[in-house]
Amino acid sequence: NGLKVSLATDSPNGVALVQGQAAAELAKFVFANPTSAAIGVTSLTFNRIGVSNDSTMTNVYLYDGAVRLTDAAGVSSGAYSFQNSAGVFSVPAGMTYTVSVRSDIADSTSGQQIGAKLVSVASTGALDSSVSFPIVGGLQTVSAATLANVDLGITTLPTASSLDPQADYTVWQNTVTVGTRAVLMKSFALKLIGSAQSGDVANFRLYVDGVMAGSAVAKYDANNIVTFDTSANPVRMETGGRVIKVVADVVGGASRTFSMSLRYAADALFYDTDLNQPILVRG
Repeated sequence: NGLKVSLATDSPNGVALVQGQAAAELAKFVFANPTSAAIGVTSLTFNRIGVSNDSTMTNVYLYDGAVRLTDAAGVSSGAYSFQNSAGVFSVPAGMTYTVSVRSDIADSTSGQQIGAKLVSVASTGALDSSVSFPIVGGLQTVSAATLANVDLGITTLPTASSLDPQADYTVWQNTVTVGTRAVLMKSFALKLIGSAQSGDVANFRLYVDGVMAGSAVAKYDANNIVTFDTSANPVRMETGGRVIKVVADVVGGASRTFSMSLRYAADALFYDTDLNQPILVRG
């Protein structure tokens, strides 16, 4: 037996999306590895389905829950794909791994239908003979509605400086303005840039208006990204100015540099509390 691929039982179907929203979940797929060795998935190709245009999907991503796995892909002639020879993701031995296809939705697309079908997979192990492509997800309908808005401030803290090793140093801070209605923050991710090495900056913690959100993250991942997954207990942020701050312990790295960057709107998943869809964060 090899890697098995199927549509998740809770893959979305008939969901009302909102024009202009971010990270709309189009489909979920389950990868099951019954073997005794991990299998890396190195390439996935999808087609857009439904009565819609390529331009409706302005950015397409793969997610593991609330964690972004890939950079944005573009859609051309109804197709888009993700490749990484080192593995887009890895399915541990004897385990399953679920990925979601998410896309930003363009403005002025109300009435269109959109979905995703998986047409091919390449991996470091053989696929099970029972796998049959394409694997087709459900259709979601784009509606017209007024989403809440989340706007980042023009400036972030800290400014460039030299510092000694210390605990609880503010590595990123911004005043975010929430408008129209309250939102729920389900994930927030920053990338560490610079010459600092693994272990130089550690024990990352996220705060909203002075209250810690989620759990501490010991260190950044192989892509230098720190992801705070608060989807199990989303942080409610009322309208008005809200201060988002990330602190960490600087424990080494003499003469090295680092800064923290919110790279993509897709790295900040804020959901409208009425419409239950992600908002395209602006800044």
